[in-house]
Amino acid sequence: MSTTFKKQLYDLINRVHDLITSTRGREILLFLVFLLISYIFWLLLTLNNEVQEDLEVPITLTNVPDSVTLISDVPPSLKVSVRDKGSSLVRYSWGEVPTMKINWDNYRHSSGKFLLGTADLNARLRDYFGANSQIVTITPDSMRI
Repeated sequence: MSTTFKKQLYDLINRVHDLITSTRGREILLFLVFLLISYIFWLLLTLNNEVQEDLEVPITLTNVPDSVTLISDVPPSLKVSVRDKGSSLVRYSWGEVPTMKINWDNYRHSSGKFLLGTADLNARLRDYFGANSQIVTITPDSMRI
């Protein structure tokens, strides 16, 4: 590093130090600390409220035999409207949503079709989101492959 850059950096650090140690700087710093504390309390209160959120749940079919030819397409995801506390839904809206795996053998019928009805899909999604969540709508509401 050049000496002029070091001198400029040193001067900047001294100015910031002088600003923070001054009376006005301490008042601003104290205000910012209390602002941060109030934001944390607001966030905790807001996440405790019940909210409804529309989410996309990616799905995959597992254990599909090699002898089976799928004629209709498997939807890549389900559009689900969920009502629950904000703290429970925050991981789905901000984080990566895990893939729901559906076992072929559990919903295969003797006619060679894969049928996942509305009641079964609701039960799977309730397990996926938790027992306290309420599933409002699902699109598609059933799967026939």
